[in-house]
Amino acid sequence: MLNLPNLPGQSQPGNRASMPPNMAEALALVRAGRLQEASDLLMGTSSVDASASAAAPLPSSPGEGLSDLAARGLAGMHDVLSKLNLRVGNPSATPPRATPAQTTADRRSDSSTQSAGEPGRFDSVTFTHNGASHPYFLYTPKTAAPSGGRPLVLMLHGCTQDAQDFARGTRMNATAESAGALVLYPSQTQSANAKGCWNWFRPEDQQAGAGEPALLLAMVRHAMAAQAVDSQRVYVAGLSAGGAMAAVLAQQYPDVFAAVGVHSGLPPG
Repeated sequence: MLNLPNLPGQSQPGNRASMPPNMAEALALVRAGRLQEASDLLMGTSSVDASASAAAPLPSSPGEGLSDLAARGLAGMHDVLSKLNLRVGNPSATPPRATPAQTTADRRSDSSTQSAGEPGRFDSVTFTHNGASHPYFLYTPKTAAPSGGRPLVLMLHGCTQDAQDFARGTRMNATAESAGALVLYPSQTQSANAKGCWNWFRPEDQQAGAGEPALLLAMVRHAMAAQAVDSQRVYVAGLSAGGAMAAVLAQQYPDVFAAVGVHSGLPPG
């Protein structure tokens, strides 16, 4: 697992004065709904004065600029994944083939979801867990799987997003193609959360063997049963609410996930 340092001012929650100037200004912009400007400020590409502009009107849509924010923010996650052992196969690894109990799935090729410029497959998978439908998308590289199986990355989107939007915004399929990795993109259902957020904040969704952690693990297990996956190279990464849920999964299933990438997400608890 990647160890994340404490944020400046973390010891005094809510104390805006204890934050570095850029962090405090970015927080004011986020609270004003100006997500892109906050992103630019943190990356050093803006000289905006948040104290003078934070009171400006909110954007017409809560999700305005979010896809671009994801594209910029998740570029840093590519750097994280590039440091993982994605390319070296493990000849001794035997990909698991057991289908988890109470889980069924089938795969169909959907040409409408094929990412432009990427030679691999981006398939919609109909997935049922505990009697409920939870479809997900899986990117499979064109290159043949090594004898020890491919790496697998579970990618968890942020609020107001879905699997396809997250794949487009992060361009993770292109990275996966070059690394020979599988990428699994779940979508949160509106029946579970009206804004499409993963419920990282609910106690019932923060423990192994229950709630959303159990659902997401079941998806991973199914992909591992259907594909040649190296069980020693299974990773999870996410943005915002997805980042918080990724941290929960890494904490609750350290025997499954070899590393975690968290962008703009909170630590478990």
